[in-house]
Parts: sequence; structure tokens; C-alpha cells
Amino acid sequence: MLKQCTKCGRNLGAERFSRDSQKQDGLRPSCKECERQAKAVYRDVNRETLRLKASAYYAANRELVLARQRSRWPAINSERRRERGRLWMANFRAQRRLRFGANPVGRPRVSIERKRVLRDLWYKRNAAKVKAGVKAWVAANPERTRETQRHARHKRRILIKGLPIERVAIDRLGARDRWRCGICGVKVTRAEASVDHILPISKGGGHTYANTRIAHRLCNVRRGNRGAAQLRLLGD
Repeated sequence: MLKQCTKCGRNLGAERFSRDSQKQDGLRPSCKECERQAKAVYRDVNRETLRLKASAYYAANRELVLARQRSRWPAINSERRRERGRLWMANFRAQRRLRFGANPVGRPRVSIERKRVLRDLWYKRNAAKVKAGVKAWVAANPERTRETQRHARHKRRILIKGLPIERVAIDRLGARDRWRCGICGVKVTRAEASVDHILPISKGGGHTYANTRIAHRLCNVRRGNRGAAQLRLLGD
């Protein structure tokens, strides 16, 4: 079925016309292309009037407009929105690297010393906030706090002696040793577990996974810097 457009005069197929139930043939008199052009011209001529009209409608129906926007962009598209944000940020960073990488003078560099001064100044101005945050983190993470303190003690001693050191996590060490005490051979619970050095630090042993094992805290204290066989003899 062909229909003649009343504006451009072309004979076009019915799919090139918008539907209109009030017309006899059910189609609008002008084709879609002509209607788009007419709307574009109307928007250009009446841009300010349309803007004021839209602003007045939004002010009078703000909640309704926001509800419509939320319904048109449901939560199912949240991942799509995050992906668009990640792509935009990646493109933005790539452009900045391209721009300032080719012209490093265009972006002033902050010296390490100035960064340190700014950091110290920020800490002084926010000392109470920092202390409160640290205190809250320590209260919420007691196990990690004890592990960090333990690592710091071992690190201080080992650095003085010049021995090898690793950050030994007690949970990983217990899983490796199947939570069985390396001194007495009995099962160890997480609450009574401690890190025992096979070759004591005082005798040249490092704080590494290869030189540590899980042990009861009491067994570890009783052993001291002696060998495990000596402890068993004392226990017998």
C-alpha cells in the first residue's frame, strides 16, 4: 500500500507514516521524516518558550517526574549504569595519561616532600577524627589487631638481627598445620593458638612460613627458646 505525503509529495509505504486512529486510513497525512523535520524546526524557533514551560511543569510536578524516571530506569539496569561509569572513567584516565604523559610540564608534579608535609598537616588538623577511626577499627577487628601487633614485635626483633621476615597469618598457618599443635600434637582452637618458631629468633631463625608452626600459647611459652624434644621431656 502506497500513500502520498502531503508535505514532500512522495509516494511511500504505509510503514513510513505514523499511525492515527482518527484518520480514515489510520495513518497521518505526512511521513515520519517530514514530521521529524517540522518538530526540529519548531523546537529551534520556540526553544526558550519550551524551556520555561518544562521548568514550570517540573516545579509543579517534581515528585511525579522523579517517579516516572525511576520507573523508566529500574534497579535491573544498575549494573549497566555502573558499567557505563567504569567505561567513562577508564576513557577519562586514558585521555589524561595521553595528555600529561606527552606533556608532563602541563601538569605540575607534587614533590614527595610536599606530599609528606600536606599529609602531616592533614593529620594534625584531623587528629581526633583519625584516633576515633583507629579506635573503632581496633574494636571491630581484634584478631587482625593482635596479628598486626605480633608481626610488629617479630619484625622489630628480626630487623635488628638481619634475618628473613614474612607476614605470617595465623589462620593460614593453622590451616596448613590442620590446627594441630607442633609441640604437643593436640588439636588447637583459634582462641588458644599462637605462632611458634621452629628455630627460635634468638638462635637465628627467621619469621617465615617455613620456620613457623601453629602451637598452643601455653606450650609455646613453656618451650621458650628450647627444642620441642626438651619440652616433651619436661612434660614427662
